[in-house]
Parts: sequence; structure tokens; C-alpha cells
Amino acid sequence: MTAPLDAASVLRGLRPHRIPSKLVCLDEILSTNDVCWERERAGEPEGLTVTAESQTAGRGRFGRAWHSPRGLSLAVSVLLRPALPAERLPLLTAAAAVAACEAAGPEARIRWPNDVVLKGRKVAGVIVEGRPSARSAPNAESGAFVLGCGLNVNLRAADFPDDLRDTSTSLLIETGEAHDRGAVLRTFLDSLDARYDEALSGDSALPSAWRELSALMGERVSIMEAAKEYRGEVADLDVLEGISVRLEGAVRRFRLEHVERLRILK
Repeated sequence: MTAPLDAASVLRGLRPHRIPSKLVCLDEILSTNDVCWERERAGEPEGLTVTAESQTAGRGRFGRAWHSPRGLSLAVSVLLRPALPAERLPLLTAAAAVAACEAAGPEARIRWPNDVVLKGRKVAGVIVEGRPSARSAPNAESGAFVLGCGLNVNLRAADFPDDLRDTSTSLLIETGEAHDRGAVLRTFLDSLDARYDEALSGDSALPSAWRELSALMGERVSIMEAAKEYRGEVADLDVLEGISVRLEGAVRRFRLEHVERLRILK
């Protein structure tokens, strides 16, 4: 276990940011996302960033549990109030995934819709939750959003539960070296700040980076949607439109919000 994250030390290495406008480093809590939502209701500004040494009820998409052992990973949530139309909100997930990729290193890739992998095993996951808010940005069609990211930094194989050991990894496992979690967090926040600006401005650099980092182009995949499985080859990926899969005799597009599970077929 490494030293606890310290907000002053993390901020010392960052240029002035929209993200984080404020950094709060906590010990053991239920969920960094939940803390962000509590503080959103209290009027905290956009860019509020919350980390925790350990989460006892961390979650991913569809309420799935996120394993977060004390002092070995990053659990971070960021409060956003983007002035974006509803159809462009998938750019938030893209910004988080690209930032997590860049924090995990040059070999990391995005496994659509919300996983980051190293050598085919999951090293990070992102989740974006939205709720109505009286403090939304002007002209925004939606409310506030909390962007959560969990990144496995210094876990050894024995630190993962049995059911995750074969499918998950960490920066330590892949590089053989322990990593400074504060430095990894700085890289993530620095990248997220830049990528969020690209999402708001409509800069094509974000969707381009997201597509280039994808691990799925040309792969055979299994997709679960509405409790039904589809199998085929990935024909195209679009950050706003979703994933196109070549099935028998047709190409079908799957949107992020409808996909319950995706896995690459061997």
C-alpha cells in the first residue's frame, strides 16, 4: 500500500484547471460518485473532484460493483455541468475513456463502451451518471453529471477477487513496477481537462483519439442488448452513433446506452 493521496501535492503539479476546480481526497467511503452528488446538491462548482483511498460500494455501469482495495488503485469522480445538447453527451464518456487510457500508458486501449484494457485485460473503467440540476450550465439540455473512473494502479494478482483475476490487471502487473498514484492522477486530470474542453468546443480531436485508441475494430464480439445476444465482426465505431457489427446478412448498430455487456470472442 502506498501513501494516501494528498490534495496539495497533486495540485502542485497541475496547471490551473477547470478540472479540478477543487480536489477532495478522502479515506474510506461508500462511493466517490455519491459524495460528488451530495456536494452538487450543496452547490459545489463544476470541476469538483473527489478521490478515496477505498470504496466499499463503488459501482460501474448497470450498478455492477467495482473492486477498490485500500491504497492500491485510483477511485476518482468529477462533477460536470456541460453545456451540451443531449445527442452529444456520449462525448463525456469518450473524454473519460481517453483520459484513463492516457493515464494508463501508451499500450492502453479502449474496449467500447467504457473499459480500458492492457494486453486484453481490464485496467480501468469509467461511468457517467446524469441527474437534473438547478445549477446546470446555460443552454444545457440536461442537468449535472458525475464522471467516475476506477484505475488499478498497484494491485498484485492476489489482490483481485477470484472471479476477476483472469480478466483484470494493473499498472504494476503489466510493468513490473510500482507507480506513484498521485502522478497517475495528475496525468488523468490533466488529460480529462483538455478532453472535456474538446467535447465542449466540438473539436474533432476527441472523437479521433477515441477511435484510434479503440481495441475493437475488426474484432469478433458478443453483445448483449435487451437480454439478447448478438455475435459478429465490428465494422465501425462512432463516439456518438455507437458500434456497428456485421451480423449474418446485415450490419446492426448498437448504441452505448442500450448495451448491457460486450466481450471479444476468441
